[in-house]
Amino acid sequence: CREIVRHGENGYLVPVHDPEALAKAILSLVNDPKSRHSMGAHSRHLAVTEFSVEIVVEQTIKVYAHLLQEAPRNRLRPKGSLASKV
Repeated sequence: CREIVRHGENGYLVPVHDPEALAKAILSLVNDPKSRHSMGAHSRHLAVTEFSVEIVVEQTIKVYAHLLQEAPRNRLRPKGSLASKV
C-alpha cells in the first residue's frame, strides 16, 4: 500500500508491473534480517500511531461532519420526501 510504505524505512516501493524490481526488493529483505526486523518494527509503530481503528474512525467522522456542514440542506433530503415539504 503506497499510502503506508515509506521507501527504505518500513518497506520498499517498486514500480507497477516490474517483476525484476519486486524480486530485487524481496531478495534484499530475505538476505538482510536486521533491515527486515527494523522495517517490521517501524511498520508496527506507524500502524499504531497513524492507522489505528480509533484514528481512522475519528478522521472519517470529521470528513462526514465537514461534508454535512458544506452541503445545502435541500440536497440532503430526497425529492418528494415529507422532510422536503416542511
